[in-house]
Amino acid sequence: MRIDKVTTKTGDQGQTSVADGIRISKDCDLIQAIGEIDELNSSLGFLINFLPEDLNKNIIFKIQHILFNAGSELAIPKSSGFSSQSPITPENISSIELEIDLITQELPPLKEFILPGGTLAASACHVSRSICRRAERALVRLSKHTEINPFLLIYFNRLSDFLFVFARALNLTAQKPEIFWRD
Repeated sequence: MRIDKVTTKTGDQGQTSVADGIRISKDCDLIQAIGEIDELNSSLGFLINFLPEDLNKNIIFKIQHILFNAGSELAIPKSSGFSSQSPITPENISSIELEIDLITQELPPLKEFILPGGTLAASACHVSRSICRRAERALVRLSKHTEINPFLLIYFNRLSDFLFVFARALNLTAQKPEIFWRD
């Protein structure tokens, strides 16, 4: 597919098209969820710029592709509901759970709540984590009236967990101490 023209002026009145060409309001739950996923993907692209040069960034790139697929899946209306051909699968969930487990093995046990922050990379990762939670909430809202792939909700829940432990690992690698929450 080639995109020759970005400015179409078709959305100037607050509507946009989904993949089948149907026009819908830009403030509907579907477009809100797609937008939150897009923002998360953009924040991960921003995060990559702060990661250490020697760190393998493939996991973040893989997540970005999965997020793009998630947005695409939502943009393709399904007259018969959830498709078994969904690009978001239990394998995506298993893969990110494995990453969480591998990272967690290297981290000191957490006995208290920590404040988001630390290095620039860890801070950017925490911002992505909070955007991920917002995208998850948008998906939950959408799922109340639209059938969506149930693996989307699980994946976004796991992704926020991954981003949390990844931020901790980034601080640990940089020898930046975590700041514990004090009430």
